Parts: sequence; C-alpha cells; structure tokens
Amino acid sequence: MDDCGEDRKFAIVVSARSEPVGFTALYGLFRQTAPELGALIGDDVRGMGVGRRAEALTIARAFDEYGAHRVYGRIPAFNEAAKRVVTSLGWRHEGTLRGHLRRDSGVADCEVWGVLPEEFRAAAADLLP
Repeated sequence: MDDCGEDRKFAIVVSARSEPVGFTALYGLFRQTAPELGALIGDDVRGMGVGRRAEALTIARAFDEYGAHRVYGRIPAFNEAAKRVVTSLGWRHEGTLRGHLRRDSGVADCEVWGVLPEEFRAAAADLLP
C-alpha cells in the first residue's frame, strides 16, 4: 500500500505468486467525498475473480476506513469486462463523456459509473469478510 498524499494504492497479491498481479487505487480521497477507483489487473489472472475481489475490498475500505459517501470510476465505453465487474458490485452507469479518450484510431467515449454504500454492500456481500 502507498499511503502518501490524497491517493491510496494497494498491491494485488495472490497465493503462489512471488510478485503482485496488479493494483487497485483510490484517487482523491481527501479532496472530495467520492474517491475514484482505479485498477490494473495482470492478463494472467483475468477472468479468475481476482480483480472483482480486489476491487470489492478496496471499495469497502473507501466506505469503512475513509468515510467515502460514494465511489465512482471512469471506464472506456469499449471495456465490457470492466463494466461487468462493476455492475456485479452494484455500480450504476451515470453518464457518458462523448469523445473523451484519445485512441490511436481516433477518439472514444468514456463512461462514468458510481456506487453508494448500500448498493455495494447488497451486491458484494459474498466477497466481504
């Protein structure tokens, strides 16, 4: 965990691996009541539930330890896997930033997603201690 400034980053560690397989982060914790969730998961563990569990633990920490009122994230509109994960954790699509991302092929839309504590807890109860 990196705990300096207003951001917090958490390594994702799985058994039988000597190195972290990715990270999650909460950005802007102390300048607003709604931090932004970020995540990067290694290709070798995708589709195994590692990212979903790591994101759930990070979101729970945002609510329980840091007193967040909500958590939000920006997801490229073409990233269906990320949208499936957040949907399974109770998130809702809140809007689309049209032409927001610069890509090699031009520009792409970026979606804004968010979750409130009660939505998250109902959806992620099976993942939390």
